Amino acid sequence: MKHILYKLFTALAFGGLLLSGCKKQLDITPKQSIESSGALTTREEINASIVGIYATLKGVRMYGKDLITHAEALADNGFATQKSGRLVNESNNVFGAHYTGTIWINGYSSINQVNLTLEAIPNLQVVPAITPVEKALWEGQLYFLRALYYFDMVRVYGYIPGAVVASQDRGGVPIMLKGVGNKDSARALLPVRAPLADVYSLIIDDLKKAETALLNSTLEKNLATKAVAQAMLARVYMYNKD
Repeated sequence: MKHILYKLFTALAFGGLLLSGCKKQLDITPKQSIESSGALTTREEINASIVGIYATLKGVRMYGKDLITHAEALADNGFATQKSGRLVNESNNVFGAHYTGTIWINGYSSINQVNLTLEAIPNLQVVPAITPVEKALWEGQLYFLRALYYFDMVRVYGYIPGAVVASQDRGGVPIMLKGVGNKDSARALLPVRAPLADVYSLIIDDLKKAETALLNSTLEKNLATKAVAQAMLARVYMYNKD
């Protein structure tokens, strides 16, 4: 009996030391998710936010596959060879075999991140202070990205200007220009689809802002430059029959 009690007291004592020693290590701020009020307050966080918005474009449902392959399969530019079994339904225009809702989710998640980042930049209090050039380059990237996401979504979920089937026209896509920082605000938000012309107007306006803010650099390979913004703007004008 004494032997059992000794083991019990030893275990309790060891457990108490273990808990007291681990309390500090367990009481940490999570790195994978933080409060929106504490985010986007440093240079590093602004840069990370912009990189994260770009990174979403690499996904399989974005430019990693669907935004490239599906357009070709649906058009006369490509056809199914029946060798791999891929994109057969897409090339035959089978109902429900096209773009997934992931594009919508990725698009609005990234647009919201753009909006939150744009709102955070004027409030940054860092040392050394943000320079006008630094601020302009950040904003140029963000305006370019917002325009790109809206352009992709309005082409997927809306008609191309000048080729609208009136009986099936549901407009463009909802326009979001203000960031949502918590789930309660997100639940209360019920935007409606904006007219097609309004979406294209926003895209053009954002690309013009990006063109003005960005620089041309032969060293920058992974981010948008002034020339990239101009090229995208030309493409948007073409889609808009301008």
